[in-house]
Amino acid sequence: MVTDVLIGLAAAWLLTGVITGFVMKRQGHDFFVWLALGSVLGPLIVPLAVDNARSIRVAKRAARRRSGPPAGGLDLLIALDGSPEALTAARTATGMLGPGATSVTLATVLDFEAETSETGAQVREEAQALLDEVASSIDFPSVDTRILFGRPDTALTEYARISGAEMIVVGPRGRGATQTLFGSVTKNLVTAGAIPVFVGPRAVESSPPQMVPD
Repeated sequence: MVTDVLIGLAAAWLLTGVITGFVMKRQGHDFFVWLALGSVLGPLIVPLAVDNARSIRVAKRAARRRSGPPAGGLDLLIALDGSPEALTAARTATGMLGPGATSVTLATVLDFEAETSETGAQVREEAQALLDEVASSIDFPSVDTRILFGRPDTALTEYARISGAEMIVVGPRGRGATQTLFGSVTKNLVTAGAIPVFVGPRAVESSPPQMVPD
């Protein structure tokens, strides 16, 4: 009887970790970090997750109050994930819209844990290296780069609003079959209609620079 109870508790603890991992992943967090925390803390992880989400919302509201979009022009926010489609979209958009653009910003999105963790430092360095490499290949006088954190569609929309970008540029699909920056994210951006979206064409087979592993 006691053994059955312990097994049941262990299963419930593990299930809490799995559910927490999936829920937090949808909010832009690292699945495995929250899986581990949830598996260890069990139900105690719930207030921690709620507090984390509340802190992020407060920080976003503060950022919106501090920042204001520039007036006029066509400011492009180009999202990259290292996929051929994203790179093709970046080059297509700057080729078509570049002459009329006032600014071009390349951005990629990492999970929240990559922003503060020690292991995230290497991930950020690799992400910045990719952004710099692509920036040097874009035919535009001055290309800015940004690393964003969180859920990709939300992070891109929030940054576009804060920076005053008039258009978000994305590829039609992302890297890989299970974890994609684009694809479902592109669909979310388009259907939300918060910021105009330029969706690039399918990429021709090539060997583009690779993005940070998920």
